[in-house]
Amino acid sequence: MKVSDIAIKKVIVAEEDDTISKVLAKMYEYRVHQLPVVKENSMTGIILLKHLLGREYNPSKTSAKGFAINVPYLNPDTNLDDAMIQIIGAGVRALPVIENNRLVGILSETDLIKHIEFVKDIQPEKLMSPPIIISEQDNLEKAMTLMHESNVSTIPVVNLKEELVGCLDSLSLIKFLLASKESPRYSELTSVEKGSLKDFQVKQCMRKTFPLSVDEFSLKKAIDILKNNEEVIVTKNLQPIGIVVPKDVIELAQLGQQYPVYVSHLKDADAFEVSKFQDLLSRFMDKFGKMFNIQKLFVYADVHKKKGEGHKKFSLRAKLITDKKIYIAKSHGWDLKEASHILADNLEKQLTKNHEKHLGKAKRRIKG
Repeated sequence: MKVSDIAIKKVIVAEEDDTISKVLAKMYEYRVHQLPVVKENSMTGIILLKHLLGREYNPSKTSAKGFAINVPYLNPDTNLDDAMIQIIGAGVRALPVIENNRLVGILSETDLIKHIEFVKDIQPEKLMSPPIIISEQDNLEKAMTLMHESNVSTIPVVNLKEELVGCLDSLSLIKFLLASKESPRYSELTSVEKGSLKDFQVKQCMRKTFPLSVDEFSLKKAIDILKNNEEVIVTKNLQPIGIVVPKDVIELAQLGQQYPVYVSHLKDADAFEVSKFQDLLSRFMDKFGKMFNIQKLFVYADVHKKKGEGHKKFSLRAKLITDKKIYIAKSHGWDLKEASHILADNLEKQLTKNHEKHLGKAKRRIKG
């Protein structure tokens, strides 16, 4: 099966001269986290929601062109296995389909998982990631900070009993962000509109989600939910214990592939630093790969430029998959070397801690 067989042909786009206000309105209306930017039907880049939130600019006077970034594109004849690899490597939710220099479609992670077939079922621990959780009583400023620092776009919401009551995503934040004093157009708002993200509680912004009890979990059920929803929240006694998104399913499909390490979003980094980073990851896999039966390591990077200076801040998020468990680690640093060493140390600590925990249990069983 080829990309042209399943790609969405009717693509929601932003024109280069569209304001960010208009872009955000389209994202909110169509519930998409990214939009291709076009000029006379030729794509000039793509704009990501996560790059629009929490920055200083006037959305009514800033054009889409200023936020467009370059991403790889898919050919209509590309097979789906290669398309999955390219999407993972790009670190985005969807990639444009280009033919004869013209935008002819878009293929998302959700489109792909509808056509992935798995021979056997798996335990939820081998698919879900530990959830970043927030209380419905917390304010939106805390929520946005938590999402930004954790490099996630969706977080489960719990009540005082720590039971799942909903979900908060970055799309839901749009209307609240633009009506707060954190908004770049704050001076244009009326006295009634002028508020703060601290004034809004998470429960005012959260949406419905679709939980799946760990006792009823199956890969097929999770994929069926993801075909029409952004996430699956895995629960135990009504409390969230894990989260599954379409990217997790695509990553699972890559476990049998040749390459043990995937790194995305480092095209803006210095080539020498990237080479050193890849060497570090190779040494990490050589040291721990066989010991812990590591099947795959995915690393997603974000590069942030400090306003007015040439400095770049790196945010790294790693997902390490073993035959027994998934480990999530993140790091930040003003250079790639610093961030990468922190990331590797975090993963090593988690592996070692879990190993010591199992050794302790084994010793207790022997003594008992």
